[in-house]
Amino acid sequence: MPNDFSNPQALGDWRAKGYADAQWPLSRLQEIPFGGGERLLYPTQPQQLLKTYHRYDYARYDRRQLSATDDECVLSMLTRMPAAAAQRRVARAKEQGRRINCVQGDVAYDLVLSSTYTDDRGNLYRGVTQQQFLESYESMGHSVAAGHTVYERSGSQFANAVDAYDGDTYAVMLDEFLMLARLFPTDRPKIAELQQKAGQTHRRQGLVWVYTGDR
Repeated sequence: MPNDFSNPQALGDWRAKGYADAQWPLSRLQEIPFGGGERLLYPTQPQQLLKTYHRYDYARYDRRQLSATDDECVLSMLTRMPAAAAQRRVARAKEQGRRINCVQGDVAYDLVLSSTYTDDRGNLYRGVTQQQFLESYESMGHSVAAGHTVYERSGSQFANAVDAYDGDTYAVMLDEFLMLARLFPTDRPKIAELQQKAGQTHRRQGLVWVYTGDR
């Protein structure tokens, strides 16, 4: 399991969130070498419909092992205090040799996902990447496959829901990938289908896709 999070001793057990594809664990992927020229990979289409999670785990921080001043503490007596008052309380606690307790710890997420990519010589791959983040810092950009962009559409007609669209794609450095793997057996026909549909909202500019639809 990952150990790149700060205060790792305060992390509880890692558990599966339930989003990973049981049919495609990492152990089933067949690694292949990079065969391109320039060490860049490009999404084969702007849509993320071929994105697959191979791991989607989470672990909660144990509040008892955190101080209220730790970044991983999301709720404490300091949380709703004005900044100046909170600083005075922290300074007073340090003078008295006390620790201000944390009431609720954050949640850490560890994701491994893949999507489909091409190089400058037309070779196709499943590019595997990893994302790690804290729930309190989670944004719309998390869980987005490398090389893709997703934006919220303004003036959405859907109440209490995010109306998002797939934006431009961009080149990804080869060293950002954990590994390159063979395509799934169903990937090639789906790539062709999605590329055809993408022509309604995007145009191909070299190896990237540029959004041309309504925002």
